[in-house]
Amino acid sequence: MINIIPVDPSLMINIILVNPSLMINIILVNPSLMIIIIPVNPSLLTIIILINPSLLMITNLIIINQLLLTIIFLLIVIPILQLLIKMMLTTTTTTTTTTTTTTMMMLMMMIQN
Repeated sequence: MINIIPVDPSLMINIILVNPSLMINIILVNPSLMIIIIPVNPSLLTIIILINPSLLMITNLIIINQLLLTIIFLLIVIPILQLLIKMMLTTTTTTTTTTTTTTMMMLMMMIQN
């Protein structure tokens, strides 16, 4: 139930994949590291921010739930897609462009889910 991952001191960037069956993730952070990217178990609903004492910046390790990442992605990408569709609709008024854009949007949603 608990996963403890020591971080390699020689690495400047650590990418750690967390076991999906784990409910609690405990990560030991090396103070010499500058960037740590950790995908978190999708069942977890928490955002955990760990602070590296050697860095001047407050947040260097941010663990974000993948569900929250998908929500952020949807909040950013869907308005851009809507703008693109509006631009395409104003330039060409054929029904083929509408069907292709809607199918593209459906594919994006299916891939994201």
